This record gives sequence, structure tokens and C-alpha cells, in this order.
Amino acid sequence: MTAMTTAPIRILALHSFRTNRTILEKQLVLAGWHQLLLRDSSASFTFLDAPHLASGPIPDDVKSIPTDDPYREWWNANRDPETDAWHYDGCDATLDTLEHEWDSNGPYDVILGFSQGAAVAALFSGVLASKGKTMPKCIICISGIRVRDPRFEAVYDAIRDLPSFHVSGLRDPVKVMTNRLVASFAAPEVVQHERGHVVPRLGAQEAEKLVGFLRRWCGGESRLIVPVFLTGIAQEAG
Repeated sequence: MTAMTTAPIRILALHSFRTNRTILEKQLVLAGWHQLLLRDSSASFTFLDAPHLASGPIPDDVKSIPTDDPYREWWNANRDPETDAWHYDGCDATLDTLEHEWDSNGPYDVILGFSQGAAVAALFSGVLASKGKTMPKCIICISGIRVRDPRFEAVYDAIRDLPSFHVSGLRDPVKVMTNRLVASFAAPEVVQHERGHVVPRLGAQEAEKLVGFLRRWCGGESRLIVPVFLTGIAQEAG
């Protein structure tokens, strides 16, 4: 008799501002997320690099994470001092890069992003919807924000009913903007931790909530099991 196999949950992972795909992978490993989602071949990750090289200084906390790859950014946000409007330089090229990846190797079940990568995850999901393309089954946003470019306001209407899981730090300096992103969704699931702008180590209850979210929207009740190393007090990984 041939054993039945379950297709893995395919996750497209997007790194934060002025980091790169290898740094995000290390952050997820340090925080225990990578081990949780890979357990028993339940998930497969594709870590994607942003198309733009970093256009400015690299934060000190990022430089502490070893990498041989260049630092990158999805866009560079600037506010017009006269109109107070925000412009996202490089955003169009980023969306083109993601659409090429989606068309070539997707669709993916989940888009996961940290910080700027989380902002990209939400925005790109809305772009897919506006073009009538297959969206992810759900998204996971760690310290994400809502893009403040007025031309994208309608994009968020298109993802209002998209299942979303948000991780927010109580001491995160962008928490107010994270709350704006959370409010863009009709039924967001939210986990808060005591740290700042980091990929946190999830405690047992938070890990179970993440697992339940993925089971519900990506299927496979037996595909994700909470390992014991995720129990205990949340810690930073950023």
C-alpha cells in the first residue's frame, strides 16, 4: 500500500528594511519559528531578496547578524515636506519583482513578512486581488505597517476579508502604524509580546495560536505540531 503524503504549506518569506533573505531566515531560526513551521515537513520556505540595494545606513542591530550577502530594501519611504504626502521610491519595481516570482513559482499558500516585508506582504496581496490573480490563503505580518501612499488606499479594501495573523510588540516604536494595518482586516488574529521591533520567540500559547491559524486556512490538521522548544517566556530575535 502506498503511503499518503500531504503537500507542504508553501510560504513566501519577505525580509525587513535593509536586511536580506539570509538574515530573515536566521531571525526565524533564532526565534524558533523556522523549526516550528518546518517540523515534519509541514512547510517549505522561499526566502526572497528585495530588488533594491540598501540606499542608506544599516541599523546596528542588523549589522550584528552575520551575512555575506548585500543589504537590501523593498523601497525607501520619503515624505514631501510641502504636501506632507508619502512616496515609496522603488515600490513599483518591488511589486513587479513579486509578481514575477508569483507568476513563475506560485501561487504560495502564505506570505510571511517582518517589518517592511510585512508591509509588502499586505500590499502585494491587495495588488494580486486587484488584478484578479490568486491571492495567498493567508498572510502573517510581524511588526507590519500600512503603506501611507494614497494611490494604494483601494488596495487594502481588496484584502479586507483575507485571513491575517499579526505579531506586535508592546514596546515597538511603530506599534501605532501596526495597529492601522491590523484595522485593515475584518477578522485579524493578533498576538502581542513584551518586546520591541523584533521577531519574537513565541510562548506555548502563542505558538498554538499560530499553528491553529495555519491549520484553519491552509488545511491539514496533522501537518503542524507545536514542539516543546517553543514553550516558555518570549525572547527577542532581531
